[in-house]
Amino acid sequence: MTDTQTSGPLSQSVERLRREFERWLDAAMHQGNRALDVVGLRGADRPWTPAVDLLETPAEIHIDVDLPGIDPVLVEVSLTGNMLTVQGPKRTYIPPQGGTVHLSERMQGPFHRSIPMPAPVIADSVSAELKNGVLQIRLMKSERARAMKIPVHAEPVPVRQPASPVPAVPAL
Repeated sequence: MTDTQTSGPLSQSVERLRREFERWLDAAMHQGNRALDVVGLRGADRPWTPAVDLLETPAEIHIDVDLPGIDPVLVEVSLTGNMLTVQGPKRTYIPPQGGTVHLSERMQGPFHRSIPMPAPVIADSVSAELKNGVLQIRLMKSERARAMKIPVHAEPVPVRQPASPVPAVPAL
């Protein structure tokens, strides 16, 4: 193969397409449902998916949801079974009359995110606070979901009495 065959316009286009496809696959593998937002495939009328961090401690589940620029009054948090749902609208930016939008990358419109809980939680213990653009949700785990130490007891080992003294064997 000559240099022109490996570095021609077709090869460059195929390489660019391969890199873009790898980026899409990477986004799908690492960001799940958010991948549609990352690669720009979500339709304008579809809700966008905010980023989430979920941490489990022995007693609680902590969830942080990125919601910059969202009015806390418009955020709806619900728990149904083991599924926590966060949803609401983000006001769509309308440029001033005569203005031209040259770049628009921030998410707008309705958002929706459902997060399965990794353990049973107490529904009455959920708290949520929106602070500095991050919705912080705390849920207490139910007693049956908390790790418990189980003590292990050993049966007493019976003490054996020697049957009869063994005579010493003379050395040769």
